[in-house]
Amino acid sequence: MLTIVGLFYNSSHADVVKSSGANPATFASPSRIQLSEAVAGGWVDWNGNNFFGPCRGDRAISLYGGKEVTTSMERIFFVKYPPKLLPDWNWRGTYITAATFSRRLVSFMDAVSIEPEFGIGQRFGQMHATEFWGAFNIRWIAFPWNNYIKTSIGVADGLSVTSKVDSKERLLNNYKVVGNKLVFTGSNVMNFFTPELTLALPQYPDYELLFRFHHRSGVYGLINDTHAGAQFYTVGLRARF
Repeated sequence: MLTIVGLFYNSSHADVVKSSGANPATFASPSRIQLSEAVAGGWVDWNGNNFFGPCRGDRAISLYGGKEVTTSMERIFFVKYPPKLLPDWNWRGTYITAATFSRRLVSFMDAVSIEPEFGIGQRFGQMHATEFWGAFNIRWIAFPWNNYIKTSIGVADGLSVTSKVDSKERLLNNYKVVGNKLVFTGSNVMNFFTPELTLALPQYPDYELLFRFHHRSGVYGLINDTHAGAQFYTVGLRARF
């Protein structure tokens, strides 16, 4: 199909040049990317060319906070048996407040969007580290009930860096005996893997109620021989502009 469109354009383009008598070099041909976008028919909405340009309702700021959960993420999300529901979760006296900035990069068929995200969070209570992260948020936005309650489900994945390794976070990991002491592994750098759910009223689609399971881990020991990291069940708000 792209070849046919290109041939049609080239023949038309040549006729225009001949009839005008102008120098052919003054007539620029469209790039392959432009032709591909014309043929795609809108099923891909690429925002990369405007990524650093003016806002088009594709930027977002999120503010959220919550409490630390020590129950395994695998049991919370039914990966391991037996799963654990919210009333059975184990909690600890650490809290987090966080803020993120994101912008949509691309959407596919008005169903899936990819958004780079940058965030900062501050722990308090039994932990005190400051956390920074960068991630890509892959979001499913096509739900049949969106005319009644606008819904999205996303998963953010990237890297998290903390200002220090909190001792309470270190205790979540495996240990080894060094001399006569137990030494628990820990790492400032971990994987950031955070599922979320957003809800918004159709008449106010740019203001979303955010439920986020803020999680970081060493990916089964792949990062600095660490396994578990601090995780928080959080609630907040997201505004798009």
